[in-house]
Amino acid sequence: MLLIAISILTIVLLSIIELAVGKYRNIKTHTSQDSITTLCCGMAFTAKGMIGIPLIMVTYPTLKEHLAVHSYDLEVNLAVIFLSLVALDLGGYWMHRLFHRVNILWDQHLVHHNSEEMNVIITMRQNVSSLFGIYAFFQVPAAILGLPLEALVSAGIISRFMQIWYHTKLIPKLGILEYIIVTPSIHRVHHGINDEYIDKNYGQVFSIWDRLFGTFQEELDDVPVVYGIRRPSHTSNVIQMNYEHFILLCKDAWRTNRLRDKLIIWFMPTGWRPQDVINRYPVKQVENPFTLKKFSIPAPKPAKVFFWLQVTLIFILYILTVANGYDKQTLFIYASAHFAALYGLTALMSKGKTAIYGEGVKMIILTYLLVSTGDLFNSSVLFTGAQYLVMGLLLINFTFFIVIYLLMTTRPQESEASPMVTPH
Repeated sequence: MLLIAISILTIVLLSIIELAVGKYRNIKTHTSQDSITTLCCGMAFTAKGMIGIPLIMVTYPTLKEHLAVHSYDLEVNLAVIFLSLVALDLGGYWMHRLFHRVNILWDQHLVHHNSEEMNVIITMRQNVSSLFGIYAFFQVPAAILGLPLEALVSAGIISRFMQIWYHTKLIPKLGILEYIIVTPSIHRVHHGINDEYIDKNYGQVFSIWDRLFGTFQEELDDVPVVYGIRRPSHTSNVIQMNYEHFILLCKDAWRTNRLRDKLIIWFMPTGWRPQDVINRYPVKQVENPFTLKKFSIPAPKPAKVFFWLQVTLIFILYILTVANGYDKQTLFIYASAHFAALYGLTALMSKGKTAIYGEGVKMIILTYLLVSTGDLFNSSVLFTGAQYLVMGLLLINFTFFIVIYLLMTTRPQESEASPMVTPH
């Protein structure tokens, strides 16, 4: 949890710097709706981790035991940690490439790309749809070399932090570094949906793998990067955007008449659909990236203020949940309340009429916890009756939620989503 806290602090500090520099240079780096959605994605991802998901299919020690080409216990030093970083990055390159290129695996990575912005905070856009952890399979290079787990953990931390800074459009090309590490310019290309940029630059730390395996693309001065995905989500709802691709795969597998297509659709290149399904159920997608207008649902100023207050409240309650060290059963209940709150907020931002159910479920869960345990977020240690004060404040918040809900859902449905064309 300390590592998560440091990661969040790093992202927040870099985002503040990015906002300041962007304002000074008159470059818009963030939008309110997109940033709140990203924060909610990050909290949903960490809440998933609180309840022990994904389930780990195989551990690194098991791989090392069966694959290592030697039986020596290597000493953990800087050289071994660097070698571990290289090995992890090689496996990470192929994992990243497969996540982009295989239909069922794209479901586990799509959320990171569906922002139409490019800024530091989108590092927090991580998926919640994966139930099984397959990352250890991509630690095979490290396992073959027999690298110690401790070195791998250290290398993993370094890798994670090196993947934060390059999510920005403010830093230009960096000369010779472009040939060594992944830079902001290289990673901007990776997030592009332009024909020139799609499915390029999968490297996470080192840029050598893309050059070696033929997936490198330089950022072109005459082709501005358009960010997002080719089937835009058109929603801020974190649950919907996490599962929409998987749901489409399930629908297509059910609707196609060919048994072969029902079986292979999961493992075909990302975006592949059976021809008979395409004809009967066309899906809109971006044909010309330069006609794309960034998705945004207008909201009155009181609603925008409420959205920021609500995401701040959810974050505070999340920190209180983590800090109290609850047992797994209690943690699961609190995590369920967090998911319900995140659903409610992001559905509300999208003018979804089901938003009220998410917030309602959150209140039901927290009421159950108060009645069954006599406490909320361990607040009773502050002073007698503090837990009831907390519940009172949550009820006031719920009242404001209803007011904003009525304000949002009774306004005409408007969106600045881009004009789309249906592929034939």
